[in-house]
Amino acid sequence: MDSSKMKTLRINKGFSQEILALKANLSTNFIGNIERGKDNITLESLAQIASALEVEPVTLIKSKLETTAHDFLWKDSNDRDRMYQQLQYMLETFDLAEFTTVYLNVKLVFDSKSGSCRW
Repeated sequence: MDSSKMKTLRINKGFSQEILALKANLSTNFIGNIERGKDNITLESLAQIASALEVEPVTLIKSKLETTAHDFLWKDSNDRDRMYQQLQYMLETFDLAEFTTVYLNVKLVFDSKSGSCRW
């Protein structure tokens, strides 16, 4: 569970922790502990929070791919060496599902630029 994503969504909705807890049928203390990373969350609680925030549960889960993309995109440096380092990191650490997601997204960009599938 990505507690910072949950907190951001909560704030964007204009919800206090108390309001989110009420809408999710959970305790305010539990919501606060989740946001501080002090409590683990069950799938049932994840579903309740997602429903209260009007998002899909997967929205509250942060993947390694999202973390890497965020770290890469929000750095000041966009130089070629940094991009190569990130690609190398992905090749070395991503599992098949994560790497397949990256591949398909890159392929989509190439296909859209060329007008046809070349791979």
